[in-house]
Amino acid sequence: MASVSPLPGPGAPGDPGADSGAGGEDGTGGGGRGERAWRRSLRLIAALLAVWFTVSLGLGVLFAAPLNGIRFFGFPLGFWFAQQGAILVFLVLLVVNAVVMDRLERDPDSPPGRDPAPGADPGNDGSS
Repeated sequence: MASVSPLPGPGAPGDPGADSGAGGEDGTGGGGRGERAWRRSLRLIAALLAVWFTVSLGLGVLFAAPLNGIRFFGFPLGFWFAQQGAILVFLVLLVVNAVVMDRLERDPDSPPGRDPAPGADPGNDGSS
């Protein structure tokens, strides 16, 4: 049976955007900007997939019977999640992913969800 290698992330051999140098800023041998950004993006994707899984399978299928006792816009809540709610939550998760990933790509050193300091221009390093 042939083995399948995982997809390379940032910093993999042959990646043109890979960090140069022997390791992290503290000399421990890892943790460059690209690697930190990659880990943050993987955590974001895992969290969004967990929410999507919980809403679509959990609320729409597994817990539909207990939720059907609650009415939402005239429909049983379990039915509503299976037909409408999971789709709406998915669309919201797409927007959240786009916004957070955009911020992460602009400044990989800042935590997701935080805006840069007011008046700060992330593209201006003051060298001009």
